Amino acid sequence: MLRDYRGLYDVAPVSLISQQTVARIAEESGTKENSWRFRPSLLVDLEDGEPFDELQWVGKILRIGSVARIAVTQVDQRCVMITLDPATGESSPEILRCVVHKHGQSAGIYATVLTPGEVRAGDPILLEA
Repeated sequence: MLRDYRGLYDVAPVSLISQQTVARIAEESGTKENSWRFRPSLLVDLEDGEPFDELQWVGKILRIGSVARIAVTQVDQRCVMITLDPATGESSPEILRCVVHKHGQSAGIYATVLTPGEVRAGDPILLEA
């Protein structure tokens, strides 16, 4: 995680979605589970959590690993990009239809980096506030 003031991002420097949310959308839309469709900066496993639990983190601060900290700023309102397979370009419009109709267009969250730090697969994520 690092701070970048160049403005190269869609809405925020960090996008996060849980594996549970991705799996639920695939199940509900009748499509193959593919987290890359959501183009997350961070894909997290909520372990004991439920799909879409990450939406409850808006307004909170997360510590990832021992140093990195992010402020969760808003829910990710999904657009047509999630219908496109990033490897093939193949479209699956049923994915966006599912997110819009069953989840108010929301899947995942946006955040900004408060404290830069290295993040590794398997690092714990702790809710600070």
